[in-house]
Amino acid sequence: MENHEDRRKFPRFNILVEVTATKRASNGEEKTFSVKNISQGGVCIISSEEPNMGDLMDLKIRLPGINDQIKIMGKVVCVKEFSDWVSSVHKILN
Repeated sequence: MENHEDRRKFPRFNILVEVTATKRASNGEEKTFSVKNISQGGVCIISSEEPNMGDLMDLKIRLPGINDQIKIMGKVVCVKEFSDWVSSVHKILN
């Protein structure tokens, strides 16, 4: 039986780094969360706040060994709640 990992278009890489997220169509407030893993097509973010499915977010990620932040726009395509945190997957749109 095929699992979710087998359906992924790009491999994911586990990495724990900070991401600054700003929800589009909001007051422009930036919030900092943690990245759980990243791929060419998406990023999984860990937070204490639950985003809404379909939310568009401007994300700024600083990866080890890279001086500049990577700026991407992501769309929330999956949200999973756990006991004290939320995992959300953001499809990279640009």
